[in-house]
Amino acid sequence: MNADRKTDPSDTSRHGFAIDELAKSIDEFRRNLAELRPTLIGEVGVERDEAFARRIYQARRERTKFFPGSDDLFGEPAWDALLDLFIAGESGRETTMSDAAAGACTSANSAQRWIAVLEARGLVERYADPHDRRRTLVRLTGPTADAMRRYLDSM
Repeated sequence: MNADRKTDPSDTSRHGFAIDELAKSIDEFRRNLAELRPTLIGEVGVERDEAFARRIYQARRERTKFFPGSDDLFGEPAWDALLDLFIAGESGRETTMSDAAAGACTSANSAQRWIAVLEARGLVERYADPHDRRRTLVRLTGPTADAMRRYLDSM
């Protein structure tokens, strides 16, 4: 029934124009996407919760750029340690006690105290490095990792 209908040249022209505009939009989108820094959507191979935790952790580090000398005002070593340990766990990375101190953005002594507090509350656990028994590793407990996921999902 429509086989006998001839194509109107203005339809072909309109469709061609629409396709060209769509192609330009796609190209512009690709250029813009390539220029963006990694974001929650742009972090390829990273789960949403891990990416979100990374952004929160990084945002906490960025504050000192705007408020130099204010580390003592923004310190939350327990929270920083939990975020850092969550990120490490999600990416399959083991964390030494010295890594945990760096992740908590505090001194080694202070980090040891905070890890002890977190351990006493059942939020983290220490264990021997299976490759080097002289080293102690630390990680979130399963329930803590689950709680972190629920927290991040709630945001």
